[in-house]
Amino acid sequence: MFSSKKLFLRLFQFRKTNINYRSRNIDYDYILVGLGQIGFGYDFDFPQRALKANQSMSHCTAISRISNSSRSVIAIDPDTDRQKLAKDFFDFNTLNDIKELNSRIQPIMIIIATPTQSHKIIFESLARLSPDSCFLLEKPVGSNLSECLEISDIALLQNSRIYVNYFRRFLPATQKARSFIKGLDLGKLIEMKIQAYGSLINIFSHFVDLSLELTGSNLYCYCLKDRIISAKDIISSRCDRCSQYFTFTNIGKSKLPCYVNLDFENFTIRVADKEQSIEIVNKSTGKKDVFKNSQSDFLNYQSIVYEEISKATAATSEFNGLEQALLVHRFLESV
Repeated sequence: MFSSKKLFLRLFQFRKTNINYRSRNIDYDYILVGLGQIGFGYDFDFPQRALKANQSMSHCTAISRISNSSRSVIAIDPDTDRQKLAKDFFDFNTLNDIKELNSRIQPIMIIIATPTQSHKIIFESLARLSPDSCFLLEKPVGSNLSECLEISDIALLQNSRIYVNYFRRFLPATQKARSFIKGLDLGKLIEMKIQAYGSLINIFSHFVDLSLELTGSNLYCYCLKDRIISAKDIISSRCDRCSQYFTFTNIGKSKLPCYVNLDFENFTIRVADKEQSIEIVNKSTGKKDVFKNSQSDFLNYQSIVYEEISKATAATSEFNGLEQALLVHRFLESV
């Protein structure tokens, strides 16, 4: 278990890192590792053998929209059928393995869209091969806090900038709601409830990150002591010291509608994922402010992620996605 002090020091290191990115004039602009669902499949109608219209929910589609030339992209995956699809529909170059890359490659961005358990070993290899590079890693960045900390050590050593594909934080409604919440006195957090499905690390993590983005990294107490597992698919935790409650429901279930309820002393924040809405309620006046994404925003979320990362990189932003990834891991391991 890593102490809060150690985690704070790690985040402080990130903020102090001075990253100087070299100009990119060599061969390939984008390297995509992984052609699974998020890499390619979400935007492809396999029975019809065609790309879905007006949609950008995969890395392949998002990269094709932002890249100056499809031939400046390498897609890496051992599945030769997926390679052929990337060639046929996007005209990407393809490789079987990252070991086939040469040391000359210094891309604009390297995207790691492989299963969680492979994040560390792939990132370590590519960060050493291409220091001073920008990476987009699929959430949650490593299988646990320990792996995420190891990845952060490698990133500091190789001067890597990392963004994490928690896409909900980049969507317009989130950004507008976040700006609105900044001007509010929320008061103390009383209770947090997340209804989702699947595993804590792969699905619930999305909504922990979204809560952090909306309300700030200092939202959560990390001193949880009293843990009550009331059912197989429910975890309910209460902190002895600050009396905050955290409840997660439908763990391990099949896909279900997802909701977040953050109950503060002065305001309640409700997120309805299916409706793509964020509702902020003033407890004193009953006034509601609602922020919504359009259907197009959600269907093109991956392109929005790339656009926001491009803006942040151009502005030499200090933001490093590993800060948030570490906090999400720390919180989930606390409960």
